[in-house]
Amino acid sequence: MQPVVRILAHCLMGPGSNKNKTVFVVANEACRCLFPRSMHDVNPMAILAMRSLLRLSKTLDDEFDPTELPVTDIIIL
Repeated sequence: MQPVVRILAHCLMGPGSNKNKTVFVVANEACRCLFPRSMHDVNPMAILAMRSLLRLSKTLDDEFDPTELPVTDIIIL
């Protein structure tokens, strides 16, 4: 299972993942399919890896950037 997790992580976080949205979507769907499989096999390493990839793909899919400063016309003292 480890080689599959590495390939999916590369598809989600790799340098071309931002340019090719279909690779990101397919890798995300593969993670969703493999998570129940790892739960069924009771493989703790695979469960942790799949859960981490699912959380990572959720945060990468969001447009929110916590390091970006908000732009407003209101001055807060």
